[in-house]
Amino acid sequence: MNAFKILSASTMALFTLLVVTATAFGVSLPDMHVLSGEAYSVTAEGKLKGVEVAILLAALGKLTAEEVRAKLVVESLDALGKAEFDFINVKESKGKQTCHTKGDAEGVVLLIGEFHLVLTVSATTGELAALILFTELTIECVKEIGAGIKVFVRGPMLVKVIAPLNKDFTSFEVTVLCKEKDIQLPSSYFTDEGKELTKILLLADFGAGKENACELVKEPIKLEIQQKKMIEILMA
Repeated sequence: MNAFKILSASTMALFTLLVVTATAFGVSLPDMHVLSGEAYSVTAEGKLKGVEVAILLAALGKLTAEEVRAKLVVESLDALGKAEFDFINVKESKGKQTCHTKGDAEGVVLLIGEFHLVLTVSATTGELAALILFTELTIECVKEIGAGIKVFVRGPMLVKVIAPLNKDFTSFEVTVLCKEKDIQLPSSYFTDEGKELTKILLLADFGAGKENACELVKEPIKLEIQQKKMIEILMA
């Protein structure tokens, strides 16, 4: 499996813009904290299997996967961490071509980047999400006979985090859903002053230009904290 990749300059610029904008409006971001006496780093892992358990949806194309593996890593008291999503047995739906990201095994699409904990609604209700930032993916779909296709996927992407606030826990869930066929749910988030930060859109290019897209995972992914550690999401 590839090492964690460095975000591109354009992705980091977007991340900086979002964080600076949020700070300007006074957002209070949640932090992930290990219990007293325990050490960083903290890793949470989970996976799902099933027929078309994960689907990348766009108007002009669709990719499906039979398994998704998720890993989040936090290395200090922060709202920021490393994110990794492995999609296994990936196929392009029209031509039934097997797909992979460059350098990875056949049928494996690997998304590696960073996540930032945010609030999807006002701070008083405290619905959590993870803003996933990653470099553009190049996905190659190969036919046994004839030319294959390349699919390009660009973030960021928002996924909902189901976990208690200000209470220790050993597992939590992540949901990856669609508001519409080509729009992620959630697709925006709010500061504690009610300022909405929008344009959090996933984009895909199946050969006819970039278009809105959505990654759908049919069930919540349960992530377990490794090494019997406990964590807490702190929110003022």
